[in-house]
Amino acid sequence: MAASAVSLHLSSSAQAEQRSVASPLGVLAEQDFARVAGTAPVTVTMRDGVLLASVQAQGDSVAQGIDSAHSLYEADLVWPHQGEPLSWGTSIWLERSIPFSLVSDSTRQDLRGYGATVGEGLASAGIYLVGRDYSVPGSLEPLEPYRAISVYRVSEYVDVEQETTSFETLWDADPELELDQTRMAREGQEGVRLKRYGVTEINGETVRRELEDSWIQQEPQDRLMAYGTKVVLRTVDTPQGPMQYWRKVRVLVTSYSPSTAGTPRTASNYGMTRTGKRATTGMVAVDPSVIPMGTSMYVPGYGVGVAEDTGSAIVGRHIDVCYDDYSLVHWRRWVDIYLLAPAPPDYAIRWVLPNWPLQR
Repeated sequence: MAASAVSLHLSSSAQAEQRSVASPLGVLAEQDFARVAGTAPVTVTMRDGVLLASVQAQGDSVAQGIDSAHSLYEADLVWPHQGEPLSWGTSIWLERSIPFSLVSDSTRQDLRGYGATVGEGLASAGIYLVGRDYSVPGSLEPLEPYRAISVYRVSEYVDVEQETTSFETLWDADPELELDQTRMAREGQEGVRLKRYGVTEINGETVRRELEDSWIQQEPQDRLMAYGTKVVLRTVDTPQGPMQYWRKVRVLVTSYSPSTAGTPRTASNYGMTRTGKRATTGMVAVDPSVIPMGTSMYVPGYGVGVAEDTGSAIVGRHIDVCYDDYSLVHWRRWVDIYLLAPAPPDYAIRWVLPNWPLQR
């Protein structure tokens, strides 16, 4: 039905008798109108545009005139503008805002808006659905009074993560560098791998994180170390006189005798070394991958010994000096030992020694 702009002027007695008016909205009570409060008759038209009645209002402005008869909400639509002067015979068009609630998991906010749908009502209250944002009920559902509405903010973005890939250390012989000396020929550099994820968040909570692509931005560069293979003979002073050696090694020294070696006396190999000789003072158990069998060495505090034996616990920089049962001296300490000249052939030398066990 088209809205009417005609003013109705009712007498005071007619106004007193009228308590409600029928309209397409139903029967509207007297408090739904701008009631008599002043001397200027005004026409109040509800939101469906139906002319209802002329009532008395007072105040200097349209807003004051309506508010004098009934509360005016900020979201209500009024024409003329609420700040326009209120004069005799003014016609006022009023569209009441619709109350609804904005709810979340822990909060509830009472709002008012206008429009035919939930989306329009939210927008009228300054709450806009942008992009993939959505509401429950949906934005196209009718906006009904006192309806509870939830808004879900959907954010989609790309997250790029960086991972580092380790480099390896490569060793290369340097005949100009002295034995047991090393130098860095080239620095190592970690590689960089990038991973791109597609992320979806709803109200700040991640609901999707999906790997979309992965690529290597920078390849790792191996570190290149040079080790010395130049054997230099030197001399060490000992109680037995100067001795020439080709390598000095810091090792953990322990001791044993035939009866403490762990082999039963009834065994056929009791008291025998790895080389098939009878264990006695002057023999040393070694890790053959570190010190070749048959190597002579000077152990300060023990004397000269020969690598003739091995042991399951003798690994890396660890030697076990042998004593006769009657003269066993218990050892467990770190010592610099000297591998005596002549040096073995190159193929028998372990150029880079292990760093185990660790000295404590």
